[in-house]
Amino acid sequence: MRSVNLPNMKPNVELPEQQAYTLEIIMSGGESSVSSLALIEGGILNPPNVISKLRKHGAIIKTKRMSAIDAQGRRRSGIAHYTYLGWRPLSEEERNFA
Repeated sequence: MRSVNLPNMKPNVELPEQQAYTLEIIMSGGESSVSSLALIEGGILNPPNVISKLRKHGAIIKTKRMSAIDAQGRRRSGIAHYTYLGWRPLSEEERNFA
């Protein structure tokens, strides 16, 4: 587990290493989104799975499908782009299952 400092709503959160790394990458994009291709290039093998786990912990992450250029310079359509919006408090029941 590693502590990640959050820019709003909650000062920090303890997350498993891969989730912490993914969240830091997405937050580093600021108001710009980060594509799933960029996450894969950064070593995250299954971005949708990691994003789903972050949301279960309370992350508010917007997903938008857009075109992106892959590492070979090809335009790819329908690529997920993620933007960090904040953190929501979990209910007691959600905490028990997160």
